[in-house]
Amino acid sequence: MLDFLRTTFTTAEQQDLDQEKYVEETMKFHGAKATKYNANYQNERQWKSTYILVNVVSEGYDIKRFLEKLVATKSKVFIVTL
Repeated sequence: MLDFLRTTFTTAEQQDLDQEKYVEETMKFHGAKATKYNANYQNERQWKSTYILVNVVSEGYDIKRFLEKLVATKSKVFIVTL
């Protein structure tokens, strides 16, 4: 009913209403997709962090030394691939 009033008493046309609806649906779709991606990314980071913590401690390694070695190794790989 409101769309009928908008097209009758304003300069809005049906194409404008269709475009607004399309934009709204697209924003919802991409927003949901981005939220899902971000949640999955955070869950994966948390899982990796917990995995490293549990396995490093269970093997008896010092976490600080392990992480320093991991960062040094990752840095070398990153520099070589650039």
